[in-house]
Amino acid sequence: MSPDDLLADLQIVLKAASTKCDVLDEKFPSKFYEEIPAKIYESYFKFIKNRSNLEGVLRNEDKLALTTINEKFDNKEYIPEQHGIYKLYHDITLVCILLIHYYPQGTKNYYMVDKFYHFATELILRECYKLGMIIDANDDIDSTDTSTNTELDDVIGKDFIKVSMNYKLPLTQTYHIKTKDLDLFSSLISKSNLDKRPHELPNSNFEINNVIPQTNVQEEAPRLGFVAANTSNIPDPTLTPTTMLTNFSHPNWYNLPTTTWLNYDDYKSWAPTLKEDGTVVDSTTRGITWLKKVAYMNILKEKKIVEEKETSEEKLDKEETIIEPANTADTTVAAAITKTTNTPGTADAIETPTNTVNTPNITGSTNNTTTITTDTTTINARKMEGDMGAGAGSETKMLDMTEVNGTKPTPDGIVADNAADKETSGKSGKSKVIKLENLFNWSPSNYLGQDEIESFKNGRQEKLVNETLLKIQNLRKKRVSNRVTKPTEEETQLYHKAKRLMKEIILAKQVSDFFPSLCKSFPIVQATYSGNIPVIRAQHARKRRHRK
Repeated sequence: MSPDDLLADLQIVLKAASTKCDVLDEKFPSKFYEEIPAKIYESYFKFIKNRSNLEGVLRNEDKLALTTINEKFDNKEYIPEQHGIYKLYHDITLVCILLIHYYPQGTKNYYMVDKFYHFATELILRECYKLGMIIDANDDIDSTDTSTNTELDDVIGKDFIKVSMNYKLPLTQTYHIKTKDLDLFSSLISKSNLDKRPHELPNSNFEINNVIPQTNVQEEAPRLGFVAANTSNIPDPTLTPTTMLTNFSHPNWYNLPTTTWLNYDDYKSWAPTLKEDGTVVDSTTRGITWLKKVAYMNILKEKKIVEEKETSEEKLDKEETIIEPANTADTTVAAAITKTTNTPGTADAIETPTNTVNTPNITGSTNNTTTITTDTTTINARKMEGDMGAGAGSETKMLDMTEVNGTKPTPDGIVADNAADKETSGKSGKSKVIKLENLFNWSPSNYLGQDEIESFKNGRQEKLVNETLLKIQNLRKKRVSNRVTKPTEEETQLYHKAKRLMKEIILAKQVSDFFPSLCKSFPIVQATYSGNIPVIRAQHARKRRHRK
């Protein structure tokens, strides 16, 4: 393999490796060159400083010639006989220094550029060494033209020494901080060896420690006996077990901290209600488990289905509602149902029938007819209006069945009347729905009496407060005289009433200077859980041997 083929292969490999960091396409000054690899950063700093003004802006920036590593590869500027291998390392190091100082520490691009620098440098060193070995082998075989081979060998050897002497792996470092109990160390800090910036500490109290590499790499590894646990306490498996799980302890045997409810009385509407810091099970998981256990989630699903059915029925009833004329409410409708037969005793019952309708035989006679007359003196009609549940605004007209000329109403009419009454009573007597959230948020101070509302309307709320306080004072005197410590229910209600009235009076006055500065910290019940579950160790008592 010739040196030209080596550089062509390096270009292909480096181009594929720099797809994520674009090192080969980054521009840099084409006229900058430093012989000593350890002084590349300082020389470039002086190079830019000499061409900048006091404000740090480049003078005649347009005239500064720039190039890239890919352009130099295309122009064949990396010639092995003219220290082309070192020039390639020089340009890669310069571009990596520029990008390392451009990206912030700890970013993804920062790590990618540093990784590419190590990969490219180690690749150049390996290929230089292989090329030198090939040239030496060819010199031994063909000793005709040794002058050119020895010169090329010397150039490649010098380039290899320059690169290998400058290439160093940085020491791994960690953050360190001292606490009251013990020292804390962070994970390894991957700072690039090309980065000349100081460390960006997360806190001024942190320190940086260098991790010393292991020096006992070549020592013999420890055997299994030093790594495994002591097996002297394990009984022989051939023996029958007498006790099982002697030193076993389950986490459920210990009281682990869970969610704590906080009670702030009247301030719970805006104050936190739960304390979940350091808990094992949060309130949401516990609440869902409890609701599933009591089948409350199924009740919610059934409630949604019933509500959807009711809304659909209401829409259908609103579409089918019959709107009656306005004058029907003021008119009186009378109806009389009489039965006439062929007997002579009933011939003079009705003199002038207005409408006669022949109906089927009900009583068993062949000449039976039913006569309906409009008469306000014999029969009164009643009209019932009410909400029927599904169809609001509909009217139901019932006929009052009374005796006409000594005749009683038919059984069919009575049955129809009773059925209609049951239907209206069943639909009108709908049960009230109680919301669960109202029961949960209920408190005695949320109840308002009629006297409180009237006192605020009349502007006598202060008088009501004085009367309430006097009642509380009298009840307290009686209680103390009888040596009763617990207040009665009446005294508790009066206390909440006075507290509620005074609160509303103060808020109505809008006194801005009354409230002091509120404290944002609240006392909470905090469970301290160190994170380690103690294990109960059985202490076996040793029997003393007595010498005889």
